[in-house]
Amino acid sequence: KNSYSNDAGSNSQLFFNISSRQIRHLNLYLSLYIDEWKMSRAMKKDQHNFTSLKAGFRLTGFPVQNLTLTSEYTRTQPMTYDHYIPATTFASNDYILGSYLRENSQEIYVSLSWHPLRGVLFMASYTLAQHGDDVPYRYNAGYAVDQVPFLKNITWQNNSIEISARYEFVNNGYFFVQYLYANREGDVRYQPAVMNGITNTFLTGINIGF
Repeated sequence: KNSYSNDAGSNSQLFFNISSRQIRHLNLYLSLYIDEWKMSRAMKKDQHNFTSLKAGFRLTGFPVQNLTLTSEYTRTQPMTYDHYIPATTFASNDYILGSYLRENSQEIYVSLSWHPLRGVLFMASYTLAQHGDDVPYRYNAGYAVDQVPFLKNITWQNNSIEISARYEFVNNGYFFVQYLYANREGDVRYQPAVMNGITNTFLTGINIGF
């Protein structure tokens, strides 16, 4: 806190996480980051608070044993993590410390994994990631920072499907193979040029100790 004034660099954040296993086979979880909150904004449709939310569930062993279904949704409102005083932006060396998609973005993730035998894992997943306009956090820019529309324009998008297999041949020693199909469109600042458009990536390797 610094004189309880934004203009003096006063800034704070609130993190909230909850995980519930009250229902057999089901794990419900939620993670909430509050950068700036006003109750008056929550009551108006044309305004928003500066928050980032991830909510999801993991269903394990039902209706098929050793099968796990995971689904997650992430939504980050415009202006979240940013501040008109750069020193108080939630970042380090211009790298955002929150969601990798930065503000004004959303992500849908679904995966299915299967353990047919001890040490053997098969997994398939789908990801849709979208990022909107990067609007500077400025009070004198001619617009209200809490009224910037969410994903009015999609400036970057990634549709990807991943299929992988892993075998644990010794304790904490894994051999893996992976195939990734991705279709990335939009602003090339968010990935190397070689990763833009449709790509097919094959990986294989060994992990030991992690």
